[in-house]
Amino acid sequence: MAASMGPGRPLVAAKFRVPTHGSLCRHRVLDLLQPAGGERFVLLTAPAGAGKTTALAQFASLSDRRAAWYRAERSEGQEAVLLRHLEHALTGVVSGLAGGWHDLETSVADLTDVPDPQATLLVIDDLHELRGSPAEQALERLISYLPDWITLLAAARRVPTFNLAHLRVSGQVLEIPPDVLRWRHWEVERLFRDLYREPLRPEDAARLTQRTEGWAAGLQLFHLASHALPAGDRSRLIDDLHTRPGLVRDYLTRNVIARLPAELRRFLLDTCVLGRLDPERCDRLRGRDDSADFLHELATRQLFTIPCEDGHGYRYHEVLRAYLETTLLEEQGTAGVRRRYIEAGRLLEERQALTDAVHAYARAEEWNQVERLLGSNGQEVAAARASSGFRQLPETLLASDPWLQLARARTLWRDGQLDAAIGAYTTAEEAFGGAPGALLCRDERAELRCWVDPHVPPTSSVAGLLRSATREAPLRIVPQATADGRPVAILAGAVAALLGGQLEETARLALLARDHPLSDRATASAGQVLAHVAELAGGGSVDRTLLHVNADILEQFGWTWGARLVRIVAELDSEAGREEMQALCASGALYGDHWGPALAALVGGVASVLQGRDDGRGWLDEAVEAFQTLRAPTLEGWARSWGALAAAGLGAPDARSRAQHARTLARRVGIPVAETIADLAYARASGEDPTSSHTAAADLRVHLPAPQTPSVVATEPPAPAAEVTCFGGLRIMVGGVAVDVEAMKPQLRLLLGRLACPPNVRVAREQLIEELWPETAADRALPKLQVVISTLRRFLEPEAARGEWSLLRRTGEAYVLALPTGGVSDVATFDQATADAERALREHETEGARAALQLAFDSYRGVLLPELGHGEWVTTARERYRSQFAQVAQRLLERHLADGEPDAAVSVAESGLRVDRYRSRLWEGLEAAHTALGDRAAAARVRAEHTEVLHELGLDVATPSDRSTQPAGRHEVASGA
Repeated sequence: MAASMGPGRPLVAAKFRVPTHGSLCRHRVLDLLQPAGGERFVLLTAPAGAGKTTALAQFASLSDRRAAWYRAERSEGQEAVLLRHLEHALTGVVSGLAGGWHDLETSVADLTDVPDPQATLLVIDDLHELRGSPAEQALERLISYLPDWITLLAAARRVPTFNLAHLRVSGQVLEIPPDVLRWRHWEVERLFRDLYREPLRPEDAARLTQRTEGWAAGLQLFHLASHALPAGDRSRLIDDLHTRPGLVRDYLTRNVIARLPAELRRFLLDTCVLGRLDPERCDRLRGRDDSADFLHELATRQLFTIPCEDGHGYRYHEVLRAYLETTLLEEQGTAGVRRRYIEAGRLLEERQALTDAVHAYARAEEWNQVERLLGSNGQEVAAARASSGFRQLPETLLASDPWLQLARARTLWRDGQLDAAIGAYTTAEEAFGGAPGALLCRDERAELRCWVDPHVPPTSSVAGLLRSATREAPLRIVPQATADGRPVAILAGAVAALLGGQLEETARLALLARDHPLSDRATASAGQVLAHVAELAGGGSVDRTLLHVNADILEQFGWTWGARLVRIVAELDSEAGREEMQALCASGALYGDHWGPALAALVGGVASVLQGRDDGRGWLDEAVEAFQTLRAPTLEGWARSWGALAAAGLGAPDARSRAQHARTLARRVGIPVAETIADLAYARASGEDPTSSHTAAADLRVHLPAPQTPSVVATEPPAPAAEVTCFGGLRIMVGGVAVDVEAMKPQLRLLLGRLACPPNVRVAREQLIEELWPETAADRALPKLQVVISTLRRFLEPEAARGEWSLLRRTGEAYVLALPTGGVSDVATFDQATADAERALREHETEGARAALQLAFDSYRGVLLPELGHGEWVTTARERYRSQFAQVAQRLLERHLADGEPDAAVSVAESGLRVDRYRSRLWEGLEAAHTALGDRAAAARVRAEHTEVLHELGLDVATPSDRSTQPAGRHEVASGA
């Protein structure tokens, strides 16, 4: 549909509508689009398919300001045409415009004269279409003249030809770099889980993010191609994403490559065989001297060309690199591509770029050259950050080369997968044999073991000293850690100071590490983050931009564990961010990271207390439990102190005892600030004046929440109704919704079955460990149990906030499946009914006994937990309930016969015999019931079947006439009664 505006061509209405956005809202991105310093122009530049339009559409839709939208096209490059379109866009949302915008002066005057201006967004999408045109020049002038009530947002694939330097100096522009739009792996997990409703396994989400480098179009194309496929096929498709016709290749060809000059396309193909791109490398490979101009052009076009982490040179986006490699293969064939990579490998080796040379030789399948370089330069390769090039190496080489094994171990350590890293170090050491690298593996594994095994004493290394700080007296560790003056040692000292509560010393050491001349970018980034954390602890506000930028740097350098924690801190004061934080914690646990989720629970709990939220106590209790398992009393002391403060704020009856326990622990491990917080908690819980505690905290430069008096004593949150079935198969309903037991892994089902049989009964964690991991030492199995418990909680109550789970609880050193009032369990019902029947029979309450027996009989609907196999615990429980049911059936049968109800007696006897065919009294009762019904044939058939059963048992069989004289004990043996 077109909208006419007087003379000239009609305007297309679709160009002025805010697009619908069927994507996940990423508040991290939207927050960065909000001008913080009054900028009147926000510029978002990124390649095609990066999600620019979606981000602007979401921002416009969620903003409290009116939004005018205009999508530019190349044919609209004249000033008058642009102004005509902007006038139409604004007329739809701004009242009082006179119109008639023929030149810039008229337009500015009209905007200035609006009688009742209100805050308005003017969004221009595809601004790159106007690049270098008179319309772009007019827009640059317009930005300087816009009234304060208008903010201009623009998205472009290329930086405009504006005088951006002038706009920067005058503070008029907010520039959003391309990397902001890149999807992080935890966002990809949420995208497929919450929007597409086709969850990816965490490892597949991480791999897809790596393969696409978070490119929005690549994620969407993968979703379209993998929709409704089985999980295995979706996982395999990730590796084929760049080469499948109709997917990424078609998109890039039409939207990116086809728009480039032929010589620029040639440059891309010629240089895609290099890892790092710099003018000298490219010139040497091409035999030309103009590569610097081409690299500058690619960077200006934002064409999937990314600056390297160290600031020297560029690299191609993984999506573009894979596309170019495939195109080169079609153009030159396999042999031609191999020659190009061999040539690149030689060039890179000459320039001592050994890691890139290994990658180039690997792509050429020159395994002899790869092994030669690894043999003479393996230590340098192992020290390099893991990159996509190692995926080209065959598994046999990865498994046999000790330096690659060492690189893998270091990567696992940086990702927080400590158990797996220990195994990789051991494998690498064995592969080294007696070579010098074996000692390196042994030393690094020793540094790591104290983080995995709480009984191993820390080493004197930086990592060992940091582990010592988590155990006690962190302030004594600060001078030891900083003694050698290395940036990483200074950074460890800053962490120890933070654990000791010395915020000023934390910030000083963190900034010293950041600014140290020997610091690499990752260490400097970690120092920047730590200094900001000290500022937050002192009452400062969260700088999300700073934290996310530094998280990206850490991730680029392979420190994915640190990046996860930094992103958690970045989202502390965001409602949506807290949900993302919980997802990060869950993914950390699934990756085998036990320290990350524990620290996240501590940080999340403290933030909740400071923000006056009610969920802090749950988070902090979880942190206490985790740090007890990890043997980290320093961190446990912090969690207990803040947890006591949370309990006091809620008016919890155990707040005083919590505070006393926290104070004792804080004093013992040497953290005075945590002791002060515990004092404050005790004062609040006791109704005392907390002023002195607040004064002490202020002297220590620690920010604490203001005193509050709870209006009511907090009670436990209402628990959902629940129904648990164990007989005949494990089933559970929570709040009327069935829990997907089939989707649980076997360990989860075994744990749920164990706690559900019966519920509301404490099961010691040592007992659970023995049943789940009988061959694993208890201290090694505790972290595994914590992960399984956490995962099971999310299955049972997926909508519950962290720390607010009510069904699966920890009580002391045990766990219990706690059904709420009104909850139903068939096993619990059976147990209670059999106990009531025993009592009624003892007290000769005939009717009460019959009712209880009938309830127990009806509750047993099949074998106990048949899906759990034949483990010792479940087999024993299964046999006990089978025998009890047969006894119930026998007694109920006797009541039916005594009351003259032979029909009911037949039904009960047959049900009992299906469970225990060796119980003679059931056979006899069934025969008697058929006789009472006058069915002599059925009685004879039952008698014959009973005789066969007795023969199976090897017992003498009495004739019917002799049965009354048979010794009673023989029948008791046959019945098992």
